[in-house]
Amino acid sequence: MKMNVKPATIARIAALLVALANQCLVMFGQDILPFTENMAYQVVSLVAVVVIAAINAWYNNDISKVALLCGGVFDALSDGKITEEEIEKMLADAEDPEKVEEVKKSNFIVNFINGIIKKTKSKKE
Repeated sequence: MKMNVKPATIARIAALLVALANQCLVMFGQDILPFTENMAYQVVSLVAVVVIAAINAWYNNDISKVALLCGGVFDALSDGKITEEEIEKMLADAEDPEKVEEVKKSNFIVNFINGIIKKTKSKKE
């Protein structure tokens, strides 16, 4: 049986082993890592800030046209202005070869979401 160990798991285990080895050596008066505790703190703090900034910039921030349209569709679905059945119908229509050819000429996602928005607006009137 082949074991499929994820690279992240290997990295975590390696970091744990290095930390344990370092702690054991420090207990016996050996300081093999070439940096101070303050330097380690600064590096960890910097990495944390960079990771948190990247995550906040990437997730759940509608910054592209498609993301903004998807947010609008989500809001319309949440507010009951459009139903799941209508979205499923539009998705089924998207699988129709004739409609797919028509949509290939332009951006599928934008047209799909615009269709949902038009349906939402027509229900308001």
